[in-house]
Amino acid sequence: MKIWYQSFTRESLYRSYNTALRGLIAGLKEPGTQIDVHSLQTGGMATQYHYLEHLQVSEVLENVEKAVEQGYDAFAIGHFTDSGLQEAREIASIPVLGLGESSMLMACMMGKKFSLVGINPKSLAYVTEKVHAYGLDHRLASTAAMVFDDPATLEQGFHDDQVRRRIVDSFHDAAHATVQGGSEVVIPAGGVAMAVLAAADIHLTRCGASVLNGIAALVRMVEAAVRMNHSMQGHFTSKRMSYAAPSTSEMEGIRRYYGPGIYRSVKREA
Repeated sequence: MKIWYQSFTRESLYRSYNTALRGLIAGLKEPGTQIDVHSLQTGGMATQYHYLEHLQVSEVLENVEKAVEQGYDAFAIGHFTDSGLQEAREIASIPVLGLGESSMLMACMMGKKFSLVGINPKSLAYVTEKVHAYGLDHRLASTAAMVFDDPATLEQGFHDDQVRRRIVDSFHDAAHATVQGGSEVVIPAGGVAMAVLAAADIHLTRCGASVLNGIAALVRMVEAAVRMNHSMQGHFTSKRMSYAAPSTSEMEGIRRYYGPGIYRSVKREA
């Protein structure tokens, strides 16, 4: 089993995170599973701005095409906003899972109500949009934010004990507020935050609610999706309606106006 894990960070900006991420995934994956972590070449500042996310998605979708061509069994989007997830499922013949959706669905199996703890108010507003998009409003108990306006601060938490303590304390303060709001499972809403808290062995809030490591959820679920896809003879992702690709009759015109490389992964099936 071979899985492409797409980080939304640039290696040179988040070197410690990417090292920690690879180590975390290596300890989570099943024997015999190969998970290759790829960072971004475009942007990769891990910011919470919609426009910057948009600019990065083109690279991610190109990587989805590469993953299919290179024989990967699945593609994991390791970013809590799941940017490019819908588009990727439309073009890929392999399962594509996202960090945000996988985390929330796993949380729904762990408790009746979950909460999100964002890195800061801006990022929290962004990720909360995904709760509505996935129809999970009735499972969301509450939200709260930590105090890190610049997500790059979290990178320091991997090698600076004082910064790590600040991150852990800020998370616990925000998590406590969400548990008071009825949450049973708390999700740190960001891959870098998840990795820092995992490195600090944070699995429970101070009042006893479960803390979900979404990276672990994504790894476990994408492995399961590969097995399901094999058992379903390659039909894990429904190509009816939402994730349907253009028909053979449409493809000629699409490639004429958008370029011959568009929907490369679909060409083999057309």
